Amino acid sequence: MRETTPKVIAKTVIKLTGLDVFKETRDREYVETRALLNTMLRDDIGMGWTRIADFYKDNGKKMNHATVMHSVKSYPFYKQHNKKLQKLEGCFNFLSALASICLILSLVTENCKPTSSRV
Repeated sequence: MRETTPKVIAKTVIKLTGLDVFKETRDREYVETRALLNTMLRDDIGMGWTRIADFYKDNGKKMNHATVMHSVKSYPFYKQHNKKLQKLEGCFNFLSALASICLILSLVTENCKPTSSRV
């Protein structure tokens, strides 16, 4: 099973939106998309504020921990007024649920190996 990493999540966001979240711009659609990414990095995989900011810096985008905090705090407002963000978040929730189901199935099938003898 493929591990969910910040890079994988960011690439998926970029692919689904067509927006490079690492681009140096403050256009609204980029700001709101970054807020979604930051929220997922924080809530879904437990990254710290500074680590998220460093992730952006490593990819060429200026960012500090306070900007990340403001972004995550603002995300519910953005989501309320931007239906595209709601749909995008729904895609990730579906993919996350699907991954959980796959993990459970792999654990169940591993523990339920057939034996050669009959009961």
